[in-house]
Amino acid sequence: MHLAEERSETLKPTFKRWNRSEVSIDLDPDMDAAMDALHVLPLSILPLKTVGLAKATMIKNARLESVVELFGGAETGSGQVRPEDLPDYFARADVELERDVEMLLAVGSLRSFDVFSLRSELRRIDIGFEDHGALTLSVVKRGELLEFMGKFTRPLLARIYGDGEAELGDLRDIMRLLANPDQRAAMRRLKTLARDLGIAVSEIPALVKQYGDVFLSISYYRKCLAEISREVPEFLGWMEEIRDTSLVRDSGSNIDMLNGIHHDFSRFSRAMKQRFQAFDALADTFWDEVGADTFRMFGATVTAQHVGMGAMLCGLTVKLIGWRNRFPRKNGTPTDRLEFFVSEIVPGLDDIRQAHKGLEGKAGLN
Repeated sequence: MHLAEERSETLKPTFKRWNRSEVSIDLDPDMDAAMDALHVLPLSILPLKTVGLAKATMIKNARLESVVELFGGAETGSGQVRPEDLPDYFARADVELERDVEMLLAVGSLRSFDVFSLRSELRRIDIGFEDHGALTLSVVKRGELLEFMGKFTRPLLARIYGDGEAELGDLRDIMRLLANPDQRAAMRRLKTLARDLGIAVSEIPALVKQYGDVFLSISYYRKCLAEISREVPEFLGWMEEIRDTSLVRDSGSNIDMLNGIHHDFSRFSRAMKQRFQAFDALADTFWDEVGADTFRMFGATVTAQHVGMGAMLCGLTVKLIGWRNRFPRKNGTPTDRLEFFVSEIVPGLDDIRQAHKGLEGKAGLN
């Protein structure tokens, strides 16, 4: 019996299809968790023809390879299959499955599955994907990002409503205010803003929504970096604990490996922090001399870096998840740790290096 048939009862519930941008509640926790992640892609959002694949996800494994997870759970483990091997796990391989495998190989070449990277990358690889409304964060995740969105919302509210305006929940609250500006002063400021931008007042809500999404992407990546930054020092400290053991001290190759890992993790974390410092510098002056060109330039600057930022953060996140799962108590013999570095940390680091290289020279990243 094939694996997909044998384990069908253990598969995750089928993900529902809907335009997530049109709903205000989380309908499927599994879907929400997948869409909020950097390294997980629910296959139900892709235009696949094979029904059995709608229940599966594509994930980045510890080596940063894209694999299809046919089932997963604490009791069953993770049933991971390379896309090209999928025909071996179905009773019948037909033309539709072959075409689906081709699509999954193309999608699997992407270095991150976060929604912001996917918006541009799924257009680039041209697989017939049209459900762009599905590429959005969950309501819960957007709520978690409120603290990072203040750099955008506060200056905007001050410009339209004055400094005395109370803090709002999220961008949707601002959109409601823009739709019904019941203060005379607010309407005057909106007209001034529209004049500065060279657009009609009625066009401001759409423009603010567009660039609110740009700031949302920065907030998302910033939160991902904050979570990584808390773990990287601990991971590197755990790695350094074995440096004085004979396995490392007497092996030039092991010393070089640890030095390389330490250098890369430190450099990648530093590079991402520099990226956000550059964004902060732009955001600090964004509303001072706002104009149509300013809007376009800022949006283009951020969007052009989604793929690179997503790839770096996805790679680091997956590596740290692997460490956390393999050594939940932060223990492990020197032999176990070295084996882990060789088998799960070093493989795929070159992908992160390539993403880092692609961002070099932009906004002063070194």
